Amino acid sequence: MVLLSNRSEVSNKWIDEFQDRYLKDYYPCLFVFVKKGRLPNPSLVLEPEARRISKLFDEADEYVFLDDEDEEEVDEEDEPTAGDPSKDPFLAKLGNGRRSLTLPNIRNLIVSEDDTLAGD
Repeated sequence: MVLLSNRSEVSNKWIDEFQDRYLKDYYPCLFVFVKKGRLPNPSLVLEPEARRISKLFDEADEYVFLDDEDEEEVDEEDEPTAGDPSKDPFLAKLGNGRRSLTLPNIRNLIVSEDDTLAGD
């Protein structure tokens, strides 16, 4: 959550560029403008539950619903497609099925006690 306040000396262009930087890299940020020291929806900011932007990694629903004649059919082309791997670098996969952006091995970043004693 990013609260933007006291923007009187900052141009709108700068604010747009600031937001675009996070939106372009698909950071899960929610930008809220504070006006006159007040939030438009304080309960949104104070909500203790974790905010989820995407359900992309949720398991697929196991339920199968039969089409009812009463329901309207929705074209799949009209529905927005979230998480397009061609646009999102975090979703792009290699030929072996692994993600192209991987997490570093934390073992290489941790210094053990033996290493610190040897350096003394």
